[in-house]
Amino acid sequence: MTVRRYTPFVAIGCAVFAMVFAPSARAGAPEGPSPSVVLKGHEADLAGAEFSPDGSKVVTASSDHTARIWDAKTGTVLAILGGHTEGVRSAAFSPDGKLAVIATSDKSARIWDANTGALITPLAGHARAVTQISFSPDGGRILTAAQDKTARIWDAKTGALLVTLTGHNRAVASAQFSADGKRVGTALHDKTARVWDAQTAALLATLPTDASEAQTIAINRDGTHVVVACYDGAARIWDITAFKPR
Repeated sequence: MTVRRYTPFVAIGCAVFAMVFAPSARAGAPEGPSPSVVLKGHEADLAGAEFSPDGSKVVTASSDHTARIWDAKTGTVLAILGGHTEGVRSAAFSPDGKLAVIATSDKSARIWDANTGALITPLAGHARAVTQISFSPDGGRILTAAQDKTARIWDAKTGALLVTLTGHNRAVASAQFSADGKRVGTALHDKTARVWDAQTAALLATLPTDASEAQTIAINRDGTHVVVACYDGAARIWDITAFKPR
């Protein structure tokens, strides 16, 4: 399950449906507020939910082989992004909110028009399930992580493959751009995390996670540190200031 925040709302993907909350900021407010909107319509569990940058829409990813785009205020379904043969693992909006991308267990990722729900182009090339998908901060590239031991960077306009990050020993569970778009961090089931040059695919650093599989990775806003969450119940932080693209 993933949770995406857009002040003053929070979107939470749950089993079969998603909920939008408007948290109270009042001192002494009761815990457990009721959701402002419940997004119902999926026929299986949800893998994630994310707000559009302006907070007006939510995209949900589901095991029912679809992603859906919703009106965040009314809960109305605006588009159903279908045609997949297996579950949708991840979904995200572009920084300008005009595009939506989804990653699926059927080895594919796709770019959609977030306003019309029209398919723009597939991102074909992964050999196993695509586990995560996201945009670069400037919206010009798309990053995918997959169980085929690779992460890939694609052109967001054309869908062309730009860079393949290879050399992982097991599935890539998570991948993220740095805020400047120059580096990518990957979290792996081979008990490491790695930092890469996003332009050249050069490996900048391998970070051992103490014999525990890595689940997610995040790079802080100024690009100086990464945090990796692992299956052993611990998260680990590294200073990566020395690992910069040449």
